[in-house]
Amino acid sequence: MGYWISRAGRVFANSDHYEFVKAHPKLFGMPKVVSGFGLAERTPILEEVVSKGWIRARGDRRNGLTFEVAAITPDTLFNIRDFLIKQKWDPSQKLMIEEQSGATWYEPAEFFMSDAALAVARNPKRRRASARR
Repeated sequence: MGYWISRAGRVFANSDHYEFVKAHPKLFGMPKVVSGFGLAERTPILEEVVSKGWIRARGDRRNGLTFEVAAITPDTLFNIRDFLIKQKWDPSQKLMIEEQSGATWYEPAEFFMSDAALAVARNPKRRRASARR
């Protein structure tokens, strides 16, 4: 199962992220031409949508959840937190967040549901310092 989370926090459940973008290109600010794209365009299209501020969530309760984001920002964290709360996600289950820069966060859901993640997003050096301890 997968989800797209818009910049405004709207959640769109889907079984295939790429097919969902192809079926709803206008929603993602993409040209209608995307509907004719094939597998070769899959990765560039998904990366472009994420770079526009959309959050790609994939996984489930059994196998874990991964969020792909352009960058960790307060808005991104608010949308992830809202998603986790509405989905009644287990606070002890670990989540992975992958930024397009290559940075990866692997923390319990509780971290993203609290203000701790927001403090790190506002001061990224704070996270690096605490990670060294």
